[in-house]
Amino acid sequence: LFNIMTYSLADSLKYVGHTPIDQPIEVKRDSGLFDWAKTEASQSMLVSTTAPKFMDVLFFIFIASTPIVMFMVVANPQSGFKVAVSYVVFGLWTQSWIPMMAIITSWYQRDIMSIPAPSLAGPMSPAYMAM
Repeated sequence: LFNIMTYSLADSLKYVGHTPIDQPIEVKRDSGLFDWAKTEASQSMLVSTTAPKFMDVLFFIFIASTPIVMFMVVANPQSGFKVAVSYVVFGLWTQSWIPMMAIITSWYQRDIMSIPAPSLAGPMSPAYMAM
């Protein structure tokens, strides 16, 4: 009951500045801002949660095709070398998704940090990003 009364009082006084109720109003505003940030972060995590699963499937295909590739190398050495090189490149590609995501994320973070800040407090703030 106390929480309901506090939020209703905060809602009715949100346009009045410098009152004792300012702190609950700021907490309510900040919690909404952090909910927004969590929603955005969970959408971006979709890629980083699905990529390892695809990497596992491709790595299974890589390992499962090893006997076939080795048979082709032994059966026909001239064209088998080309198949073996392609096989190794495929194996490298199957395991390069997470490092590439880390590099791309680093580029994004560097670009965000280079955006001019509206204040001298720091390069970014959640409120500035929300705007």
